[in-house]
This record gives sequence, structure tokens and C-alpha cells, in this order.
Amino acid sequence: MRWTLTAFCLTLFLIKGSPRLLAERPAVADRPSITFEKDIAPLFKAHCQRCHGGTKREGGLDLRRKFTLVKGGDSGPAIDVEHPEQSLLLELIDEGLMPPEGERALNKQQVELLRTWLKAGAPISGKTESPLPDAEETTEEHASDARQHWAFQPLKRVDLPETKDQNWLRTPVDAFVLAALEKRGWKPAPEASRRHWIRRVTFDLTGLPPNPEEIQAFEKDQSLDAYERVVDRLLNSPHYGERWAQHWLDVVRFAETEGFEYDRQLPDAWRFRDYVIDSLNKDKPFDRFVTEQIAGDEMDPGDHECLTASIFHRLGPVRRNAGNPDIALSRNEVLTERTNIIGEAFLGLTVGCARC
Repeated sequence: MRWTLTAFCLTLFLIKGSPRLLAERPAVADRPSITFEKDIAPLFKAHCQRCHGGTKREGGLDLRRKFTLVKGGDSGPAIDVEHPEQSLLLELIDEGLMPPEGERALNKQQVELLRTWLKAGAPISGKTESPLPDAEETTEEHASDARQHWAFQPLKRVDLPETKDQNWLRTPVDAFVLAALEKRGWKPAPEASRRHWIRRVTFDLTGLPPNPEEIQAFEKDQSLDAYERVVDRLLNSPHYGERWAQHWLDVVRFAETEGFEYDRQLPDAWRFRDYVIDSLNKDKPFDRFVTEQIAGDEMDPGDHECLTASIFHRLGPVRRNAGNPDIALSRNEVLTERTNIIGEAFLGLTVGCARC
């Protein structure tokens, strides 16, 4: 108790007897009671920055700093420090236009806080504001650079490279292959024996080895089109579609079960598998092949082949689990899976980042 009383008296003496200390402390009135960082930024973060901050800036407006408010967006400056009541931001909030319907609206106290801050000159805590993070400030620059990637450039006609050995060339593609080899001082591998060649091409196109009779017949065939006739025969084989369909089925994540907790059987999934095999064996144009899978049910609802192709939209895992499943969540997972597969299969792009 005595120590408490002594400390109190000493403190009182220092305060009463040290006017210099008081003079050196900045007056409370000199410091703004409402600042952007302390009072306004949290409001914007809770109610507005989902659409007006970071990488998403609807209307070109960023609400993360006072200087971005002054800069404004497509409709001009968001705040007017000289004429606070004429601030576009305040007008939109007063008229109930912002935040938009479905978002959390500011209550009366929060609106008055914003109005008071504007009338006070929109003060900030310090003399200057911290800059925006570099990664966010240059998002559009990065996006612009990304668009210059070769994969996003339009196709254009190019000149064939010059090569020393013109006799080796049979197709325009050969010129690019040979030019790359010659640049490194390499030569093409010597021509394979007929026995090796027919084994390779038969495995490549059908996934099966040639039988002894086919090998012997090809070795004895001295006609000029012997190679072409072997390739044509293999392309016309039903095994060609069976061999190459597996690659497309892998791309679109085909399976005959749901592939999740219950992993239930999908008894009619084989219809899509056979559709892909038949499409390859019929040499269906690729644009038709793609369109049927994405929109077959819209193209011709009475065409069983088109309807079978649209099974594409139900491939991939089905998140069916025990208990009380969240239907909305399950639906979102299916749609996300569809988006990912369409991006990877048809655009050659992974678009999983777009989910968030």
C-alpha cells in the first residue's frame, strides 16, 4: 500500500512539475482521431475488397489505399477531399448501389464513420502510405507478358529451313527435324530393317505384334508402295481405334467406377469408350469429335451417338460419400472437374487456379 501511494505521488509530481515534458508531447488534438488505416481500410476489406482489391478490380477501382481512392477507376476518382459530400463513393453508398445486392451492406454507423473521415480531409496515419505489393501492382503487366507466350500466338506461315541433305526429306516436317540434327552435327539414324520396321509400326498403331506371316510377306514385298500398304492396312484395323482410344480416355479421365469413397460401378460407361473407338476407326473429323462431346445433347437430342458423346460431362470422380452430403458442394466439385478437363483436353491449359 505504501509503495502504491509513493508511486502515485511521484507520478503526480512529475506531471505537475514538468511542463517541458507536456510541451514536448504532441497534443492529442493534433493527431487525427479517424484514419484510413485504423478505421476505413477494415471497412473496405470486410465489405468491398472482394471486388475492388488485389487482382480483382471491378471498374478499375482499388480500395486498398487512399491514393488509389483518389486515383479512382473507370468512373473517375472515388473520393473528393475538397468536396466530401460530392464523393462518388459516398453517393453510391447513400443510394444503396454499393455494395451490390447480395453483399454485406454498411450500417448507418459505418457510413457516418466514412463521411466523418472524408469531412476531416481523409487523413492517413503517417505522412505517406506504403506502396501496393509489387506482385499485385504489376498483375496486369504479368498478364500482358503471359499473353506473349508462343502458345497464345496466332498460327502463321513459316519458311522451311535449309538443309544440306535434300535427299533425306520426304515431308516439310522432315526439314525441321533434319535442320535441328545438322545444327548439332548429328546424322539421322540408318534405315531400320524391314523386320524391325514392321514390328515398330504394328505396335505403334495397334498395340499388338505382327504375326510371322505378316513379317514374311512384308520382307518379300519389293513393290514401291509396300510401306504405305502396311500402314493403310493397320489404320483400317479395328485394333487401331482400340489402341489409340486409350490415350483420349486417359485425357478425359474415363473410368467405369465413380472413383471416390463408394467407388460405385457405372454400368453404361462402356458406351462412351466404344464411341471413342468407333470415332477413331471411322476417321471422324476432330472438330466434329470435339463438338459432339461438349454439346452432343444440344446438337441432336435424337441422335444416340451425340447423346453418348455427351457422357463426357459425367466422367471423372463423383464425390458421393456417407452421412449427409452437401449437395451444393458436390455439384461444385463436379463443375470444377468439368472445367479442368475441358481446359486440359481442348485448350491445353490447366485452369485449376481459376477456381479461387
